[in-house]
Amino acid sequence: IKARPSLVLLGSTFAGVELCRAIKNPSCLDNPMILQIRGKGRSMPTGAEGLESDADAWLSEPIEADQLIAAARLLLRAHEQENENRRLRAELTESEAARQQGDARFRELANLAPQIVFTAAPSGRVDFFNEQWSQYTGAEPSAADAGWTLVHPDDVDVARRSWAAAVASRGPY
Repeated sequence: IKARPSLVLLGSTFAGVELCRAIKNPSCLDNPMILQIRGKGRSMPTGAEGLESDADAWLSEPIEADQLIAAARLLLRAHEQENENRRLRAELTESEAARQQGDARFRELANLAPQIVFTAAPSGRVDFFNEQWSQYTGAEPSAADAGWTLVHPDDVDVARRSWAAAVASRGPY
């Protein structure tokens, strides 16, 4: 089958669990929704039977047309949402990989620059120092947690006020 269906209706005469498992392939990303029709007098699956059947919904005969249509529409919307979620997850994974590559390129360039370079999150927490910072201060980047101890005592107050203003305005420091 080249195009997989979005919804499969299984009649009450089929061996439900085995057929559901054959239709829902664990290695396939785009499995159809399965609406299992239960024969007249058969109870709806509960507990382990319901969980193990791989059907997404069940209806018991006799079934009204509007009930079947409503169940089918609900399952088709769920299938569309699953596909959209899968697309968004793939897009997010791709974006995250691109962001990580961009971060790595930035760090490489920042470490090649002869100046001290650092970046901070919008909260003001410094999240990157280049190698020149470590060479200049003699401290490891983890020492940035020490706060303003690396700033000359005469400059600390002005530097803190300037930093706070830059963080508040999200402007340059």
